[in-house]
Amino acid sequence: MPCIRIPNGIITLTDFYRLRLSDGTCVFMDWHWYCGPTFFRDKGQMREIDNWWENPLIVKALDWFIDRGKRA
Repeated sequence: MPCIRIPNGIITLTDFYRLRLSDGTCVFMDWHWYCGPTFFRDKGQMREIDNWWENPLIVKALDWFIDRGKRA
């Protein structure tokens, strides 16, 4: 996870993945090695999924991702 210094701050670049859920739909996940995942409905990371931990399909896909060694 590279960090880029800018005036008055730091930008952290995180890994981005597309995960297919068991019902056939896709979600996009931004994986931060310290803070963990953030899920989105679109590739542009504009529509964040709130309370993703309440969706069993997303939790199952996240477990699969972690069990594979954090590789999609």
